[in-house]
This record gives sequence, structure tokens and C-alpha cells, in this order.
Amino acid sequence: MEFENVREALKFLLEYNDATLNPNLKSRVNGGEWSPSTVNEVQMANYDALAQAADMLGMSDLYLNEQPAQEASCMELTIKGTPEEIKSVLQAIGGSKEHGEIRMPEYEKSRESSN
Repeated sequence: MEFENVREALKFLLEYNDATLNPNLKSRVNGGEWSPSTVNEVQMANYDALAQAADMLGMSDLYLNEQPAQEASCMELTIKGTPEEIKSVLQAIGGSKEHGEIRMPEYEKSRESSN
């Protein structure tokens, strides 16, 4: 779910987590059947709304530096191409809402040696 503004995200969080309004939270995956929400599903919905609100307030560092345990992992990525192609890919990753720290030591060394 995408929110237009912080107010919309907060309204969702307040209504979604209100036990009076939603005594039996239900969710569904990919248009499947509705079933009782698990704690993990509620946490994920809350986390997504909070991360979007943080983005809108310019506070992405709150969640980028403190990723939840289920998302914390390390991945190695190799990008081959011209410096312009690599720059384009890195800019696309940098523009993504779902990026973390990117370290490219080999690329940085090759750029330093070409200067």
C-alpha cells in the first residue's frame, strides 16, 4: 500500500491497530482467501507504513540503519559494463526506497587507477 502523505500513513496505522475497529484482523496474499493475520503480517504492515512516513519526513536513516532481523542480510553483487553503464545501475539502486549501504571496492579502485 502506498500513502500520499504522512497523515494518510498515520491514519492507516491508527485504524489498522485499533482493536475496537479491527478486532479480528485478516489479510490475504496475492488476492487469495482472507485469513486471520499473524503477528508477523501485522508487524510487516506497520513497518511498511512507518518506513513510508519516515521517507516523507526525510528520516529514512531511522530504518535504513536499523533493518529488521528478517530483512538483514548481506548480498554480493557484480556489475559488469562501461563506467557509464555501471553509474546508471548504481544511480537506479540509489533511487530505490529499498536500498542499504553499497560498497564497491573493485569499482572504486578501477576509477582511482583510471584518473
